[in-house]
Amino acid sequence: IDFSAPSFLAPERLAFRFRLEPLDVEDKLVERQFSAHYAALPPGTYRFVVSVRGPDGRWSASPTTLAFTLDRHLHQRPEFFAIAITVFVLCGLAIGHFLQVGRMRRIRMADQAVMAERGRMARELHDSLAQGLTGISVQLETAVMRLDVAPAKARLNLDKARSLVRMSLSEARRAVWNLRQPELIAGDLPSAVAQQATQSGIEIPVRLQVNGQVRRLPESQEANLVRIVQESLTNAARHAKASSVVVELSFDSDAVRLSVRDDGVGFAQGELPPGHFGITGMKERAREADIDLQIHSRPGGGTEVKATVFTT
Repeated sequence: IDFSAPSFLAPERLAFRFRLEPLDVEDKLVERQFSAHYAALPPGTYRFVVSVRGPDGRWSASPTTLAFTLDRHLHQRPEFFAIAITVFVLCGLAIGHFLQVGRMRRIRMADQAVMAERGRMARELHDSLAQGLTGISVQLETAVMRLDVAPAKARLNLDKARSLVRMSLSEARRAVWNLRQPELIAGDLPSAVAQQATQSGIEIPVRLQVNGQVRRLPESQEANLVRIVQESLTNAARHAKASSVVVELSFDSDAVRLSVRDDGVGFAQGELPPGHFGITGMKERAREADIDLQIHSRPGGGTEVKATVFTT
């Protein structure tokens, strides 16, 4: 607080005494000093009282006073504590909510991973076991019919059935452990498709046509294309009662296109025959591997399965 007193006679002889009520108990006497300093005053109402002693040694008859009030700082007000407690509680609730959301998200992701793995194993086991058993069944039925009239040919069918058993067991182990398909390890996509056409165990002529410059695709897409061919061939023999199948694999500049056409009985669009888990599995495979899958069929007009992998 600055103060002064006009004196033209001997200003160097001025003296002051002051106190800040109710902080100071007694007056403070100062000479040649024109300010009072107070630090960290608490909120409240104050009165600053100052008197001057002139050059003649007499004090002023009445002191000069200055009354003022210091408001509370924001952090000293009761509403601040209420707001702080509210914010603290809300932050705690928000943190708890986010932790709970994160926990539920992790649980949901774990459940989705489990369901995805179950779906994968179901599809793989269907493709490996069900289709392998279909081929084995065909070979055994053929062997039974030839057993009396052509024993040598029946033995060939039995040998082929035994080979399909070994291959199905190997495929089941590969499916459980999610291993890469051996036909893709040994060669490219056309050779893997050709191997499926010749070793599927179905007694239907399969013609394979490859167009364009062969190139590799991501492993998951190649594996799923091979499985789509396998499922399509099994459906052609087991459900469509087809007499021939054409598998066409085209390597275009912007995409790799697969087509499997049979001349079987077909079915009405949107009305799958009962027990057709294979087509559902093909759709799931295509969706997971980013493959565009289309199935065209009509009663008496055969079925065509088209799978496209866009590369640009």
